This record gives sequence, C-alpha cells and structure tokens, in this order.
Amino acid sequence: MQSILSGTASATGENFFPALAKNLAKALDVPYVFVWEKINDPIPRLRSLAFWSTDRFVKNFEADLENTPCNTVLESQQLCYYPKDLQQYFPNNPLLEQLDAESYIGAPLFDVDQNVIGNLSIVDVKPLQTDK
Repeated sequence: MQSILSGTASATGENFFPALAKNLAKALDVPYVFVWEKINDPIPRLRSLAFWSTDRFVKNFEADLENTPCNTVLESQQLCYYPKDLQQYFPNNPLLEQLDAESYIGAPLFDVDQNVIGNLSIVDVKPLQTDK
C-alpha cells in the first residue's frame, strides 16, 4: 500500500491514472492494469486512460464492452473478482486471449454524483490469490 501511495501522491491530472496503473501493477506483481472510461459513441465501449503492460505503458485504445468482465463491473456497480479461468467466463474475447488472461479484479469508478463512469482492472496470467 505504501508503494502505491508514494507512487501516486505527486501525480495529478492526466498523470494520475498512469501512475496508479504502474504502481498497482508493481505492488501487486501483476502484468496488466487498466484504467478504463465508459464511452457511449454511438454504443457503449471502453476507452483506456492508462494501460500498464508488464514493464511499460501501452498506447491508449478503445475496446468493445460486450462479453467483458468490465461490463460486469459497470452493470453491477461493484467489485468483480474472477480468481481463475477468466477466458472460460468470457469466451472469444480477443483482448483476454491476446493477454493470455487467467484472472481479473475490477472495481467501478464513480463520478461526484455516484454514476459509474469507468473501472479499474487488474489482469493476471496466473490465478490470483487472496490472503485469508
């Protein structure tokens, strides 16, 4: 937690989400962290605001929302956790296939009026373990 806080404490504006993604990935020892915003143009999609991939940032991009764990987060408006077998829950998802994704944790991001505007996603190529 200290490394996340110290790594993001000085980041503001556009630099905050990349700093958050990088520091979360390093603190949790996971290869992928995304910060997504939901867009409706003309259908609901995701746009990355930050994407940390193993050891670097990847250029921001847009992705379909359908058949994604992110959609589950946005619809439920709560944390979603898939500790293993992620691709079995979301078959034929090209991004999950490309990342060789095995597990996922996603949390909704809210605006000041408590509307869900995006999500924070942690993706791993191995099962995620939680402390009991």
